[in-house]
Amino acid sequence: MAGSDLTAFTLAQGPEISFIAGMFLGIYFISLAFANRWLLFTDDGWNLKRNIQWFTFIITNAIAIPVSINQVMKVRISVADAQFVEQGHPPGEYVESHWMPILQCGVTIVAILLADIVLIYRLWMTFMKRWKFVWFPTILWFGCLSCMVLQLFLMIENVHNPDFGPYKWATVNMVVGPGIALIPLLGLSIVLNVYCSGLLIRRIWKSLQESGNSSSKTQLQLLIRVLLESGILYLSTSIVHFGIWFGYDNYPIHVMGSIHTAVIGIVNNLIIIRVGQTRLKREEHHTNNQKLTTIMFVEDETTSMSSTYQRSV
Repeated sequence: MAGSDLTAFTLAQGPEISFIAGMFLGIYFISLAFANRWLLFTDDGWNLKRNIQWFTFIITNAIAIPVSINQVMKVRISVADAQFVEQGHPPGEYVESHWMPILQCGVTIVAILLADIVLIYRLWMTFMKRWKFVWFPTILWFGCLSCMVLQLFLMIENVHNPDFGPYKWATVNMVVGPGIALIPLLGLSIVLNVYCSGLLIRRIWKSLQESGNSSSKTQLQLLIRVLLESGILYLSTSIVHFGIWFGYDNYPIHVMGSIHTAVIGIVNNLIIIRVGQTRLKREEHHTNNQKLTTIMFVEDETTSMSSTYQRSV
């Protein structure tokens, strides 16, 4: 069904979308505050780290910008719809300004691109900065970027010419952002995350099998659990968001748009928090005061691997 034939969400559904957006935005900012604690301060107190991972810190906090804009816009649309009805207009006839869906879709994709960059960076650091392990996800990332450019082109062109191209013949949702661009983008991002997470877990598992140190094994097992939990959370949300673009209702797309964008930031923050907590637990039991750095899976290679990954976080 073409996007132009889809029904808008009702007036009663607007507050529901706003509530979901606000709830997930609150969870996101709480996780961001905790993530910054582990990024900026030492594990044993509130002293600033000597070597802050600035790349991870900047990208982590940059994600807050598109996440916040997206969630605020969800609430703004709901309020504007209610005000429109209060002015005596029939429910369901409120039409957003042309720039609103363009900005909404744009910031959602920016959040996805930033989170994927962090994941590629972690993979690169974990494999000792060897590019042969990251060229494939890098190509996928540029594929996502290309889909973003296509999306913006389609949306801007449609403002000037409503009869333009896929808005007439596309059989997927084209109202809440052009599904013809967003569906392949989400697909590429899902493949990228499966590939990177799979390689990270495989690398840790290999070091786990080679490790003879029980403390190191516990550390690596915890890292695998962190990656699995975060990966499952992100992938399940992305897959659901991917699937609803083939539906016939805009309401679930708005709901999943609120959830998905926030989950992108929450998952990234959870990895930082869990790795920091894991690192602290290990240091508390490490009698020789050896300090872990991020997953550098390489006592000797195992500890080094765990340190490398944590350093990338």
